[in-house]
Amino acid sequence: MSAYAAAAILIVGFLSRVIPHVWDFTPVLALSLFSGAYLPGKQKFLVPLAMMLLTDLVLGFYPSFLVTWVGVAAAVCVGLLLRRSAAWARLSACSVAAAVVFYVISNFGVWLTDYPKTWAGLADCYILALPFFRNSLLSTLAYSYVLIGGYAWMARRASTQTAAVKN
Repeated sequence: MSAYAAAAILIVGFLSRVIPHVWDFTPVLALSLFSGAYLPGKQKFLVPLAMMLLTDLVLGFYPSFLVTWVGVAAAVCVGLLLRRSAAWARLSACSVAAAVVFYVISNFGVWLTDYPKTWAGLADCYILALPFFRNSLLSTLAYSYVLIGGYAWMARRASTQTAAVKN
């Protein structure tokens, strides 16, 4: 499963970032959550970060790209909470947490590179990023329900069918 999942994450993540889309409405954070929940070992972090590297090679690097990558890695860490259960309440909470953590981390990087280093500059950075946060939050919730919720549902269904066949 992990080789197929890793390849799918790279392909879907890459395409979602390079094709035209609404700002910050991509499955990147949901894919990072999925990686944290289901990929083995170091792949949890390597696959989402490879996705970011590949797309940034195409799209171009920007001053705060490394901080953005830290935000993606943080979303993987949140995904670790889904390893035992992807129940709807837990999945929703983790999706919101991933979007919030990413917003806080990535926009701190934007503040460091693009805004005056004042409290007012920090406030401006976070306030001006709210429309992007809304899209990121909505996309993370939607894609997490489809990707992680769908995967968990299929896994439960497959185990139920396997148990029925054994009986």
